[in-house]
Amino acid sequence: HFEETGRRGGTRTAKFDWAAGQLALFNGNSARTVALPRGTLDQTSLAYAFSFRPVAGAGFDIHVTDGRGVKQYRYREVGQETLVTPLGEIRARHFEKVRGPDDKRGFEFWLAPDRHLLPVKLRFVEKSGDAFDSIITEIKVQQ
Repeated sequence: HFEETGRRGGTRTAKFDWAAGQLALFNGNSARTVALPRGTLDQTSLAYAFSFRPVAGAGFDIHVTDGRGVKQYRYREVGQETLVTPLGEIRARHFEKVRGPDDKRGFEFWLAPDRHLLPVKLRFVEKSGDAFDSIITEIKVQQ
C-alpha cells in the first residue's frame, strides 16, 4: 500500500495485489487498475528496498509507482562518496535516475554499505530544476 497526501491538495493511493498481479490506483476522484510488474516499488520505498535486497551491478531497471501509474526507470551507480552528515563521515554508494532529454524530474540516493545499505541521503529534482536534499540525522536499531 502506498499513499501520498497533500501534494496539490489531493491524495494518491496505490494498492498492490501481488497474487492477482494488479495494482489499483486512486488519484483524486479517478480510479483504475493496471498490470503489476514483478518487483514494482512505490516511490517512497525505492531507496529503502536495497537494505533488503542488495543492488547488483552498476545499473538496473525498476518499475515504480507514484499512485498515478507505473513507469520503468533506469538507475545507474554514480560512484562511491564520503558524505559529511550530522552522524559524521559516512561512506556511501551514489545512485541516480537516468533521465532522457524530456525527463525534467530526477531522483538520487546514497546507500551506506557499512550501515545495512540504508539510504543516508536523498535528492529530489523538480521539473523546475529545483533540488531538495534530505540527509540522515539519526539511526536507531532495535535488536
